[in-house]
Amino acid sequence: MNFEVHWVLLGRGLGLLAITAALAACGGSAQNGGFASEAATTGVASASRAAGTGTSSNSSSPGSPSSSSPGVSAPPPAIAGQTVPSPVPLPVTWQERLSGKPHIFAIDFIQSNQLNNGQGAEPVIAKYPLVITGEAYAAPNPMTTHLDKLRTFNANIVLISYLNPLQDSIPKSAGPGYDAMRYLETIESAYLHDASGNRLYVSEDSSGEHAYFDPSSNDVRRAVLAAIHAMLTAYPFDGIFLDNYDVQNAMRLDSQGNQYRGKPGQVWDPADYASKLAAITTLAKMIRDACPDALIVANGDVALPSFNGELVEGHTQISRVPAQAAAVAGRVLPFMPLFMDDPVSGPTDPRIATDMARVQALGAWYGATVNYQHVTWPAAFGP
Repeated sequence: MNFEVHWVLLGRGLGLLAITAALAACGGSAQNGGFASEAATTGVASASRAAGTGTSSNSSSPGSPSSSSPGVSAPPPAIAGQTVPSPVPLPVTWQERLSGKPHIFAIDFIQSNQLNNGQGAEPVIAKYPLVITGEAYAAPNPMTTHLDKLRTFNANIVLISYLNPLQDSIPKSAGPGYDAMRYLETIESAYLHDASGNRLYVSEDSSGEHAYFDPSSNDVRRAVLAAIHAMLTAYPFDGIFLDNYDVQNAMRLDSQGNQYRGKPGQVWDPADYASKLAAITTLAKMIRDACPDALIVANGDVALPSFNGELVEGHTQISRVPAQAAAVAGRVLPFMPLFMDDPVSGPTDPRIATDMARVQALGAWYGATVNYQHVTWPAAFGP
């Protein structure tokens, strides 16, 4: 995806939680919206803004940031249990809150300096039934104030929080989810490597060069589950948006046989690529099993039945929507493919009405943006 969250929020309350705690807390809550089957019964994975108590990981020998050997797991940092005030309980399940609403959504990546200057645009953002937004620490801070304001304006708004689980953007990112994954940077075997053993890198257009985590690594799987648990317990989000949930940018060859968006000289192994694609599907099922009540959407080219849908981003990618919106056997319900028209020239861009009709005819949800830091309400959406 073309965006990354660089939230610089106040306070750091959560570190890595053990996988057992993640399974218990995400899967055990029934506050708002279970749909491991077709029935919709409950919704957010946790409706109390209470940080869990960390337990030690079952990792093997401890590693160090300066010298980690492959296959050796670093222990997650210990955290202290804490209790924070609970917000007003959400009115009904997220499925019920979205029922009958127009299939439109927004991506809210308003930055901390905007929030500090009173530029949160909450009255505009709150008009949307579904919003992808940033992480929030449990302790009161500008982000939690922003999110609470959205729910004050619109008690039925559905909020899902952003995480980039496989692309290593940890050094530039803040939040309980990223804090839970931060220790992976001490484990070399947690990263994708090419056939020659070199770490794989991807050069992104706007955010520089990134390594990718290996979805078949048990350390990575534990950390991703712990990150999602941390995010859903720090604030009562309805679910998670997983950006760059794929390995193709790091492992795929382009039509000339060169590494796709990677560094020159990286060696591609088709069998290894296939195994990592299978690992993504396995991890997706683990995430769903851990959090059966959450709304989960991913950004990537792979259809994942365990998730509610995938997001297609960019006007030039609109031709991908029919494939993304196609039925997949065993898909959890409700199925919610998303398309973000990015960029549009402004809220009166005539393309918005045309693209929205095209996308919604396929059953997908539609959003339009000039950029993700300034959320607008297009004229085509009505008053």
